[in-house]
Amino acid sequence: MAGLKRLAPLALAAILLGSACAPQPQSTVAQEGVAQEPAARKRITAATTGTMVRANRIFASTSSDPPGTAEFEMLVNAGLTIRGVREPFEPQLAEAAPSVENGLWKLLPDGRMETTWKLRPNASWQDGIPFSADDVVFTARMLQDEELDFIHDARFTAIDAIEAPDSRTVTVRWKRPSIEADELFAAGLARGALPLPRHILEGPYLANKATFSQLPFWTSDFVGTGPYRIQEWAQDSHVILTANDGYVLGRPKIQEIEVRFITSSPTLVANILAGAVELPLGRGISLDQASELRNQWRDGAVVMTPASTPSQVQIQHRNPNPPIIRNLQFRRALYHALDRGELAAGLTAGFGTIAHGGLPMDHPAYREAEDAVVRYDYDPATSSRLLEGLGYSRGADGIFQDAAGQRLAVEIRATEGENFARVLAVADQWRRAGVTAEPVMIPRARASDLEYRLTFPAFESGGNYGNFRNLRDIRTAEFATPENGYRGRNDGSYATPELDGLIDRFYVTLPMRERVDILRSIFRHLTDQVVVMYLYRGANATMVANRISNVMPEYFGNVNEWDVK
Repeated sequence: MAGLKRLAPLALAAILLGSACAPQPQSTVAQEGVAQEPAARKRITAATTGTMVRANRIFASTSSDPPGTAEFEMLVNAGLTIRGVREPFEPQLAEAAPSVENGLWKLLPDGRMETTWKLRPNASWQDGIPFSADDVVFTARMLQDEELDFIHDARFTAIDAIEAPDSRTVTVRWKRPSIEADELFAAGLARGALPLPRHILEGPYLANKATFSQLPFWTSDFVGTGPYRIQEWAQDSHVILTANDGYVLGRPKIQEIEVRFITSSPTLVANILAGAVELPLGRGISLDQASELRNQWRDGAVVMTPASTPSQVQIQHRNPNPPIIRNLQFRRALYHALDRGELAAGLTAGFGTIAHGGLPMDHPAYREAEDAVVRYDYDPATSSRLLEGLGYSRGADGIFQDAAGQRLAVEIRATEGENFARVLAVADQWRRAGVTAEPVMIPRARASDLEYRLTFPAFESGGNYGNFRNLRDIRTAEFATPENGYRGRNDGSYATPELDGLIDRFYVTLPMRERVDILRSIFRHLTDQVVVMYLYRGANATMVANRISNVMPEYFGNVNEWDVK
């Protein structure tokens, strides 16, 4: 992707005038005898890349929410816990995140389990009504209602009952153990559901489910428990947020945030450089644009953090063509032929880092398993030696061939865009190593053809196969077959009884030390057997104007501490 060019002041002004941003609110004119707002009122301007439809991500119809929607939701609503920086989940509306150590997460004698959240006594909705356990039970009831156009969280299928023994206690009884229990009603997840107010929504919910999603509650009338409340919602333009005096963790120091809806990333970049946007929300800017911003933006900083999941090359294990792909030595040879540092530098604007495994970067305990990962450093000599050990030899053109003179060739597929750019780079490196790699762009017409996609002959770039959050996919039960309509999620068709057992045990092991040990065994197996080739981690950009303080990359647990200098 081409980098941005420095915009001349007049051109930049023209872009700003023609953009989809809202105009700056008019200043208040002081009048005699009328009380004036304090001159030091603190205000910042944020933006999303695209137009938000609702303030809540609970609806399936908003599955393609624009970048920044999740961050906006955390400004106006809160979870029982929130994704943390020191711990996986930090308390927000609850006093503590459930854990085996604090006794709020229990394995019962009959093999089931129970989790408990104790709510903070001073938590309230933005209309002043106390937040209670009944709100959580009501939200769970709606989330389980198949008649609503909600994203139906798979975690609820493992729940036996959710109860409120008293106004400040939420107890969840589970049908079976699950290590994902502490994610329930947590803010900061890809698709977490946050509690909603029973006193406002129960009536409309019972009266007419068909029109429930059209309530003004989901936009201008939204009432949450977050640090900011909605003061004004201008459709397709902007939202004005004001500090929630009753926020459970303390009133925010910044009194007002304007969130503008900007329809394109180039326009957003122009607004940032002009000083019209101080805090972009979400990941709506490419790494090339972030790189240019870091060089040009004198009034702010661009902080890069590693992406949680790495880019990868998937491998066909069941019926590969050529069959030599089943050979572990062959897979290791191709892995050593990849200069992943070069790939990371060239495909991530220099921000990427080599990925040796698919462990999460945002979970301190799980990252301890990194020491079990088998590494395949770039080593052309080792790659050649391994291929020669399989009976291949280089032809006059430098390409390996077998004893019959057949050239060694593989196919590598991807959809167009970033994935295909990655395919071209990988194919080039394999050719340099003596393996003909044929890049194939998946036609748009076949992008949803499950049989075509899941029976790729050799390699495919993209997906999350073999990454931490998709470990359940690498099991025999998830094979895609004609009998199940190719709806299995085991994209690479790899599984062994040993790996099946490890993965199943991982998801039901509650003590963290034991769980990490199992995770260590899983990733040792995945990397030792080259089940997938991990390439590199991209990066996520957090952009903040210099005058705003206390903003941490990808963390909204301290929003009330944000301030302006």
